[in-house]
Amino acid sequence: MYKPALDPAEAERFETRWAAAQEHFVDEPREAVAEAERLLAEAAETRGFPAGDRYEEQLEALAVHHAPHVQGYRHLHHVARNGADTEEMRAALLEGRGLFEELVGGSRRTSERTHAGRS
Repeated sequence: MYKPALDPAEAERFETRWAAAQEHFVDEPREAVAEAERLLAEAAETRGFPAGDRYEEQLEALAVHHAPHVQGYRHLHHVARNGADTEEMRAALLEGRGLFEELVGGSRRTSERTHAGRS
């Protein structure tokens, strides 16, 4: 079932892991891109989208709710699976971050609006 928001602790764990992957990029770009791709799949699954091992189904479902950022995930997935030069890996990581922020940060903004509406 689709989950409209992550709880703050979940969001913080994902954000910490994403920051670590970005920092790791300098020394190990391939591993950092692979970790970022895994994080996107995991964040999507945590939000209720199909599991990451069903990439095509997950991508289709994400396209319904996060269409502007799906291409970034597609690019990141492709680079993580097939390799690329460092510049393309960097670009893929940056593009994938848009969907990550929607799944993790966007969920927190939704949660903050909900809490603000109750105040």
